[in-house]
Amino acid sequence: MVPTTALPGGEWYIRPDFGDGILVATHHTDEEVNPDHYDNTPDEKTILELTDQLGEVIPELRDAGIRGQYCGVYSSTPDHDFILDQIGPDGCYFACGFSGHGFKQAPAVGKIMSDLVTTGSTPLVDATFFSYDRFSESAAGHGKAADNV
Repeated sequence: MVPTTALPGGEWYIRPDFGDGILVATHHTDEEVNPDHYDNTPDEKTILELTDQLGEVIPELRDAGIRGQYCGVYSSTPDHDFILDQIGPDGCYFACGFSGHGFKQAPAVGKIMSDLVTTGSTPLVDATFFSYDRFSESAAGHGKAADNV
């Protein structure tokens, strides 16, 4: 079994997948795409790069083969920080912009959103940090993330 880990350099990560397979993935966050017109097929260059780098780190996987392929779209904000806020009409709340990290923060996000909906504030964090309004002052919000997320 392969543990959840990143390959050297941090561009690729791997984790156990359903059955006896592993999921291998990367992310390119510098490119904006239109999700309505997005080709979800990885290009040959990306697949060759993957198999080469993965084979260097885990030689046993060189001949494993590829069972499936897919390119998804990260739902990231420009500053890579979530939006947790009431937006639009009363009672309309947004919890979005999680990219691949939402599942890790789901318990805290659920508590924050529950608090916001029921009381208008939360003791867990300064909810203004996650407000949608941060983009009205600057399209970059809090600014570009410091790491490669």
